Amino acid sequence: MKWYIARRIGGMFPTLALISVIVFVVIQLPPGDIVTSTLDRMQAQGIEVSAEQVQNLRAQYNLDKPLPLQYVSWALIGCRRKSSKWFLGSLRAKANNIIKRSASCAIAL
Repeated sequence: MKWYIARRIGGMFPTLALISVIVFVVIQLPPGDIVTSTLDRMQAQGIEVSAEQVQNLRAQYNLDKPLPLQYVSWALIGCRRKSSKWFLGSLRAKANNIIKRSASCAIAL
């Protein structure tokens, strides 16, 4: 039984690595990147962006590095960098909404 559990856990890591590579490749497939879409949105609003600002954005999202380094950055750091702040903020907002609704329902009873 111990060998079975060890094999299953040992097989989990290559599977997760393969899935993360596939997800990264799928994210990279569409034309353009986050900087391109951000620039398009800013230009639609009439905001002019300098070449230096574009380079800063590319450096911020590690798009100025080769693909293998982008993958390592994405897999180890990127998902937790800014999305965790957004996730925790939205989680708190959802929790507050649930508490408010529950309190109003309790008061109505």
